[in-house]
Amino acid sequence: MIDLNHILLFIAIVSPLILLARIAQLRSPRNHGWRIAAVIVLAACALAWWFLPSIAGFVGGTFWCLLLLIPSVSERKIDDLLVARRLARARQLAVVRRILHPWEDSPHRPALLDCLALASSGRLDRALDQLATERAAPTPAGSFASALTFALTENWAALVEWCRRDLSVTANPAVLSLYFRALGETGALEELVRQFASRRASREPELTNDSLARFDFALVLAFAGRTNDLVRLFAGDLRQMPLEQRQFWLATAELAAGDGRAARERLEKLRAETRDAVLRRSIDRRLGQAPEFPPFSAAGAMLLARLVAETMGTQQAGTRPRTSGTPAVWGLILLNVAMFGAEWIFGGTTNTQTLHNLGALEPDAVIRQHEYWRLLTALFLHYGALHISFNLYALYLLGPELERMIGSFKFTISYLLAGLGSSAGVVLLRALDLTNADLLVGASGCVMGVIGVSAGLLLRHRQSPLAGRRLRNIVVIVVLQTAFDLSTPQVSLAAHLSGFVTGVAIGMILAGQRRRSAPF
Repeated sequence: MIDLNHILLFIAIVSPLILLARIAQLRSPRNHGWRIAAVIVLAACALAWWFLPSIAGFVGGTFWCLLLLIPSVSERKIDDLLVARRLARARQLAVVRRILHPWEDSPHRPALLDCLALASSGRLDRALDQLATERAAPTPAGSFASALTFALTENWAALVEWCRRDLSVTANPAVLSLYFRALGETGALEELVRQFASRRASREPELTNDSLARFDFALVLAFAGRTNDLVRLFAGDLRQMPLEQRQFWLATAELAAGDGRAARERLEKLRAETRDAVLRRSIDRRLGQAPEFPPFSAAGAMLLARLVAETMGTQQAGTRPRTSGTPAVWGLILLNVAMFGAEWIFGGTTNTQTLHNLGALEPDAVIRQHEYWRLLTALFLHYGALHISFNLYALYLLGPELERMIGSFKFTISYLLAGLGSSAGVVLLRALDLTNADLLVGASGCVMGVIGVSAGLLLRHRQSPLAGRRLRNIVVIVVLQTAFDLSTPQVSLAAHLSGFVTGVAIGMILAGQRRRSAPF
């Protein structure tokens, strides 16, 4: 049986090692704090394993959660809250993050979020005075303070020149977002599109998920006059933005599209209603002197069209909840839960006799007694609550996107075929005496098959930056799963790899049927 101590220890060791490898590739000083935190977690795991092996996973997992997981999740959530203009809540999280991760590698210092709140409430002088004390620090927060000073005073031309003198400051996501806006405000639309495209294609792997990237794309759409696309984005991934912020950027898009009358009416109404002093200053600037919107060159227009086609395709999934319109995923989850209940009723979820009676995969029984039905029934049985929890959570995370892509029927067939391929692979390897598995249950082969189908589909479009990035992520998942399987005798590496390979084959077949469709 797989115990929680073992799983937590695996996570607490592998996660910091992956983080250190990524930091070594990036060679960025702003990741110094993450490097220290990762080393501390590894040291805690080593000491716990040496002195307290029976609880080493719980000790390492606690350090991993406090020093890596919570700070990274907090950073992502702060970005979300800033986009939603929930400044007080963002500041609270910034305080928590700073306590657990005190190193100066984040632009989200609580003092800077205080400055944003002061400016929004109309106390711009106090905000600028406080920013002046923060700008001197050679840290991401110091760079953000400098960029924020330009932005709050609407000195966009100076911000562009400041960034152009040292583009390394735009490696800071908070500064990059302001730089994109400054390019749009000064009419440098071709440069805005090129910069966005280049940053998107060669985007630095995130130590924390940068939700501001979605807002950056909204800036591109607004200054390019793509009103309809902007409306779709606001209805999807950016629906958490306050209505008044969305109205402002829609007015900007209308100005860029040449609909000055509608834009002016929208801005005048918004100015009368908003209490945000920063937004009011931006509205006054729009009404007094709108930014220039020069026409795109042929190359710029083509690049913009490609960006919109690729990015809006990935945004559409965000317009619905994760499990919206995914009956196959929910049906499979419910079927697995029902079978788990049957295990409990007929003798227990960890009772090997009960699992045998309900159809666990026993390679010898399949080979010698021809009980081929076990190839299928084993896919819906699980050994204990921890086992089913991990598998169904993985299906919940990975399944909906694939189901929406290929349809519920094809998803269900792919899931079952991948599971059968997983079971058949184990039986074949047992017949060849290459594995000693006696009794196997679980949906993990099916889940690995889902990953494999996604990989097979993406292989048809591996030249695309988005497809290439997703394929690399899939490779990382498979490598990690293999490492976990090798370190855990109770887990079947043969079942997982057989399910993945079967899934890849299915994905390639499905991709061949969709050659004439748009890239996914």
